[in-house]
Amino acid sequence: MAACDALLRTTAVHEAGHCALAVLMGRRILFASVDPVGNTLGRIVFAERTVLNVRDHREVEREAALHLAGFAAEMILDPHSVATGCRDEVMYAYQLATEIGHGRSGFVRLVHRTTRALVAIWPTVLILAIELERRGRLEGRVVRQLIRRELGLRGGAGARGARTRNRFLSCRNNYVSLH
Repeated sequence: MAACDALLRTTAVHEAGHCALAVLMGRRILFASVDPVGNTLGRIVFAERTVLNVRDHREVEREAALHLAGFAAEMILDPHSVATGCRDEVMYAYQLATEIGHGRSGFVRLVHRTTRALVAIWPTVLILAIELERRGRLEGRVVRQLIRRELGLRGGAGARGARTRNRFLSCRNNYVSLH
């Protein structure tokens, strides 16, 4: 595989991780793209702009997890070759976590919880990444449809879909309540 193909695949997985966790958290996505713009290789644009209430620790923790999702997806894909573009997102997530009183160990727990959430729905993340890589850009409606279809959230998807859906809902409950 050529270096640029590997970079495109890694970028697609990174953005798919953000998309999957955003849907898990109920955030609306306008679009996701792996087309380079400026100094970014990919991006996600949300339907609403989030103004964080720093007094709401759950909200801040969820936002930090959302910023960690691309890094977590890359770590699942290949722990030995995480792109340097993740650094800013990870640093921002760390800053958010420390602002609400999490120390280093609390931040590490957040990274692990984010990674576990993506592992639970990993086949769906990969399918989303493949579509992003193939098309270059996905509208938010398409992202939601792909995730719902793959997780069997509409209609009968058989036993595999039911198991994946249950893992998804378990992770979603974890992120909604943040126990």
